[in-house]
Amino acid sequence: MAAIFALLIAQATQSPALSPDWKTAPQRPGEYFRYVRQESDGSESTISATQRTCDCMPANLVTQLQTALSAAAPQATLKREVAHACGSEAEHLTATGLAGDGPRSNLEVYAFRKGPSLYLLEYTFKAPLAAPDAETALLELCPP
Repeated sequence: MAAIFALLIAQATQSPALSPDWKTAPQRPGEYFRYVRQESDGSESTISATQRTCDCMPANLVTQLQTALSAAAPQATLKREVAHACGSEAEHLTATGLAGDGPRSNLEVYAFRKGPSLYLLEYTFKAPLAAPDAETALLELCPP
């Protein structure tokens, strides 16, 4: 019985299977995964996953984010849709046209609920468009 329990714990705490160019990065509060990658243009992309126990609704969170981004960067292109992430229906927002020479980055977010928690999968990048392999890697960051 102890061996089965140990195996279940090991499986639950494993890192996702990402390509070796994604390096583990220090996590911020609430995050359970954070990875960075150096891009060919010298910029850095990040994928991360966050969990919050709250009554928050994904649609409300993404609406607030969309409103804030529209106000802060009217030139941005925002695309919102309902998608699936980690076996759940998710709000999916992609914001491009934010990145430039400064600290701003483009953004892709999936927000969904599982049980009492809200989960956010986030990808930040400087390129004009999201890299398909990074989008795939982002969807590997499902809750343990």
